[in-house]
Formats: sequence, C-alpha cells, structure tokens
Amino acid sequence: MTSSGEAPRFYTAEDRVLAAHHQVALLIELAMSRNIAEDRLLRNTGLFPSDIRNASQKLSASAFRRLITNVSGMDSSSALNLLWGSQLFPGHYGSPSTLLAHSGNLMAFLETLVRFRFFLCPFMAPNLVKDDQWTYLYWTDAGGLGKAKPFVVTALMSGVRSASNWLAGRTLPWQIYLKQPQPKNTSEYLVAFGETLRFSAGIDLMRIESRALFEPWKNVSELVRASVLSESAELLNNAQPAHGLPELVYRVILSDPANFRSLSVVSDYLGTSPATLKRRLKECETSYQIIYDEARLHLSLYQFYVKGWSHDEVAKWLECCDSANFRRMFKRWTGLTPTEYRSRFRFGTTQ
Repeated sequence: MTSSGEAPRFYTAEDRVLAAHHQVALLIELAMSRNIAEDRLLRNTGLFPSDIRNASQKLSASAFRRLITNVSGMDSSSALNLLWGSQLFPGHYGSPSTLLAHSGNLMAFLETLVRFRFFLCPFMAPNLVKDDQWTYLYWTDAGGLGKAKPFVVTALMSGVRSASNWLAGRTLPWQIYLKQPQPKNTSEYLVAFGETLRFSAGIDLMRIESRALFEPWKNVSELVRASVLSESAELLNNAQPAHGLPELVYRVILSDPANFRSLSVVSDYLGTSPATLKRRLKECETSYQIIYDEARLHLSLYQFYVKGWSHDEVAKWLECCDSANFRRMFKRWTGLTPTEYRSRFRFGTTQ
C-alpha cells in the first residue's frame, strides 16, 4: 500500500487515458502520406477520424496497440517507426515540449523526458540510471503494448537520439541496444542509430558516457526554461497521471524483489484479487511472470555492469539458490549465459 494506506492508482488496457492527438495524429499523418487510407488505419480501434482531431479525446492502450498493428501490417517499408520517432521530440505537447527544447544539456533533457513522460512519451516509460562512467536510459512497457512494443520503443529511441543530436548541435556518442532480434535488412536502423547498434540484447537500452551529460547546448533561453518549468510542473500536478498496470507491477517488483515474488502478494498490494490481476495483465498482452522475469533481468544487469557484482553475488541477492540455477534463468531470459552476454555486449566497458 501507499503511505496513505490506499492501493496505488493504475489504468488498464481498456481505460481511455491517453491523448488521441499529438503522437497518434503524427503517426496517422505519416502513414497516410504513404497512401494508406485513414479508415483502414483505424480499423478495429474503436476510433474515428474526428477523435484524432479532437484535442480532448482520449484513447486506450489497447486501441493504440491495434493502431500500431494496422500500421505495421500496411507499411511495407518497415521504416515508418523510425521516421515517426525522428519527429516525436521536442514535439508539440505544450510546455513539456518547450522545456525539452530548452534543456541546456543532455542531463536536463533526459530528466525532463522522464519527469514529464506522460505527456512526451505516454506509451512507454523511460528509466534513467547513472554511474560515474555511464548513463543508461532504458524503456519498459507503460500500459500494455504487447506485440506493438518493438515498433514503439524503436521509434522512441530514434526520437531521443535525433532530438538530442539536434539540440546539442553535434552527433552524440549514443550506443543503442534493442531487445528485438536483428531484422533481415538493417540499413534503415544503422542510418537512425549508427554503427554501435546491437540487437537481441534482452533489454531496450541507450547508453552514453556520463561526461557528455553537462556539456552546454546553444540557443537555450534560461528565462523561457524557468517559465515553462513552473507551467509544466503545474500541468503534471493537475493531471495526476496514474501508472499503466504493466508499469506499476514492474515498479512494485523492482522496489522489493525479495518480497514481491508472487502474483498473489502483488495483487494484495494493489488492492485486487489474483484472478483480476491476471486477467487485466492478459488484456495488456503480458503476464505477471513476463514482468517478473524482466524486472529480475534488469536487476541482474544493474548488479553486473553498474555495481560490478559476480554471478554468485547476483544469484544470492536474487535468491536463485545457486549460481548454476541463476545461469540457467539468465539464459532463458536472454538466450545467452551471463559470461556470453558480458562478452557480447560489455555494457560496463567502452566498445
């Protein structure tokens, strides 16, 4: 429970809480520019063209998921998500977009993205982790994207890279790791992300050396930033956005993995029954086990690469019985043993 004794607030896959314009309208506009009819794009979403143009209209995560499925199935280029991503930020989402455009440096840009992500990237949650050498930005499902997740996360990572490069006035040394397997044609991905791109990484993650965080960016107005910071904070307070259910379950597990080890314990914390939680997660095209495994993988990677722990130390901390059992679980999560994974990706070293 929260400090007030109340169960945490969350929205489900069918709750209409996400803006139907801005990011969604931009995607539809780009798809239509490729001669895809709007009525085909909106098929089975429960949305009408007037909904997309209505600034007050909301849509559900499941409707957005069906829209992505329609777009993916009708666009043969397989690069529409990268184009969409390149136009997402700073965007036209009110004061948070202005704040993003006047970040002043990469650290302020990333902190703005995380703090105001309900307006800037409502479909996925950006998570920021920093150590002395590296800063990591990784992405988790917010409201139930299911099979649409690779399309959206690739767009968002493309958007962060292109927008930060533009605002910095130079190409920043981002390194990109995608959970999805390598496609047959990688040329568009290499154009969007550069030669440091890695596939099948078990996590959707961007990293950059921490020394780049505070290098000043030009064309920034501190007066504008101070004004829109106050406006954006008020906007966030008034909106009081809840977490999507998959994100909330992930964050609950992450907060205390030793305690939140079962569906029943988490459902009790959320003030619902195990059967209801299981059903609602299924509506989000995920499950407790999927989220639990993802949280444990992310914790393992953090302990390996940020804290420098050994396999045995991570296994003991995760209560996996022994290192052999942990290696088996890690290979189930990523397709690689911890040693193979460290050799291939080397998150904690310069590549």
